[in-house]
Amino acid sequence: MTDETAELSTKVFNWVDERHWDLVKDAVSRCPDVAIPTEERDHSLLYLVGSIGSSPVDAVRLLAKAYPEAITMTNTKYGDTPLHAVCRHSQTSSSRVQALLELVPLDAHEAMLHRNHFSGTVLHAAVCHNATISALEALIATNPKLIHIKTREQGTHALSALWFAYMQTIQGHMIIAQSLKTKAVPEAGHFARFWAKCALL
Repeated sequence: MTDETAELSTKVFNWVDERHWDLVKDAVSRCPDVAIPTEERDHSLLYLVGSIGSSPVDAVRLLAKAYPEAITMTNTKYGDTPLHAVCRHSQTSSSRVQALLELVPLDAHEAMLHRNHFSGTVLHAAVCHNATISALEALIATNPKLIHIKTREQGTHALSALWFAYMQTIQGHMIIAQSLKTKAVPEAGHFARFWAKCALL
């Protein structure tokens, strides 16, 4: 990376922090090399953008196109990939997850099975943070082996992680408690969305 590119890279990181998305997209379009991770930083630009719930999908896609290898590249702090980060912020849309999955190099599909320092795969990240079912479907379609990967310490599959995460929510806890009491299972709403994910997994 040239000194000029390194200087621009620093500016782009600052623009991301300040949510100046037009400046970010313009800089990456003009100089795709700013997307290449450096040893000076713990994480890639793609990881930073993916960690922001409001980041626009076209910015995510542009960075992924500029350096697709970053999609499955881990950071040193948590062992996370940008795909982990994006999965945590997919409660309302799967578009950013799908944008990354479309660009994962074929030889990196096995890297999607990577478990971070908390032993979670990208599918664990998605189910634990209430990602949409379309995000889960996209992950599984890209690499079905994700369903079978367990966390190291607890040996938890994504399905078990989904159940634990659901039971940690007030609404989920109340729905299950009410269902056990009345023997009636809600057919729509919060529980239906959760149950559809269970059926998928």
